[in-house]
Amino acid sequence: MAEHGLKNVFFLSAQMQQRGTSKYTLSLAKELARRGYAISVACGPGPLAGRFSEATIDHVEYDHIDSRLRSPFLVRKIARQMRDCEADVFHLQSSEALGLGLALASVVRIPMVATIHRPLLRGWRIWRLGRKAVRVIAVSEAVREDLVNLGGVPKEKIEVIPNGLDLNEYAAPPPRAAGPPVIGVIGPLEKVKGQEFFLDAAKAILNTLRDVEIVIVGSGSEEANLRRQARRLGIAKQVTLATDIADYRPVLSTIDIFVLPSLQEGFGFSVLEAMASGKPVVASAVGGVYSLVIDGETGFLVDKGDGKAIAARVLQILRNPEMAAQMGKRAREMVEKEFDIWKVANRTVEQYKLALEPAAVV
Repeated sequence: MAEHGLKNVFFLSAQMQQRGTSKYTLSLAKELARRGYAISVACGPGPLAGRFSEATIDHVEYDHIDSRLRSPFLVRKIARQMRDCEADVFHLQSSEALGLGLALASVVRIPMVATIHRPLLRGWRIWRLGRKAVRVIAVSEAVREDLVNLGGVPKEKIEVIPNGLDLNEYAAPPPRAAGPPVIGVIGPLEKVKGQEFFLDAAKAILNTLRDVEIVIVGSGSEEANLRRQARRLGIAKQVTLATDIADYRPVLSTIDIFVLPSLQEGFGFSVLEAMASGKPVVASAVGGVYSLVIDGETGFLVDKGDGKAIAARVLQILRNPEMAAQMGKRAREMVEKEFDIWKVANRTVEQYKLALEPAAVV
């Protein structure tokens, strides 16, 4: 496969943690490899890094890849890896590795495409991104607007391409088993993810319906605070906080209603996973979540930081099983139509081809 001279693609990613950015990077790499492209990856360590090997994709893990304290020799090492694999295009996959990506773009003569997943980016790094990257992919309109308005990235360089996933890895929901309904949130335990408001909602839900299971899945700096909050609210015995889950997909099959209480989201990959699993969603109306959740059809949108609104919508779904089933069905259909990794990869390859055109050279 040598369209537009495109055969070898080099990915640069931060730590391969249980985050949407890492999962999308892995899905895209696997889809491009299936098409016959040679994919090489430089990434930070993490539980998802080994999946590159499982997919027979060459990858090298580097410590401190997303740290400002990285070794001054790291740029040389990755530049050598890039040259050894004869990369045609260099695809920066995560904002956390932006500084390193810009440094690499200064020493290798390979067109750089950058995918930006987070909103509200500004400063000299984004200004330089707009000059160093040949093409910039924003995962949502919210991210694109911030890149233009706050980062000064030229609008003509940006294409909005949402994250995608391999639907074969997300099974349609089985018939519901007997037992109490499960309300869950999955993702990094960080302040910006808003799990504290989910616990406030859980308290209100349990005050109304005692026979409900509350699940928080993830790990991060907020774990101790969330455990203290659950004890303070008197619901610690009803809340399961699972921090050692290696693969979130099986957990999704056990959840009946998925909640995303985030204060900020560039896209909302966990929502995409829940929708692919046929789950109704209650999510904060922030960032790229608007492009995923159709209010009243695939789930409900609520104001960020509003635990009472989350509780009200969850209770509404619990009291209407038919509505819950229809929301989950429409959610899965929407993902199949718009967010299949096959379609996302098609659009991404078009950006690679544009980056290789002579007129695109920075």
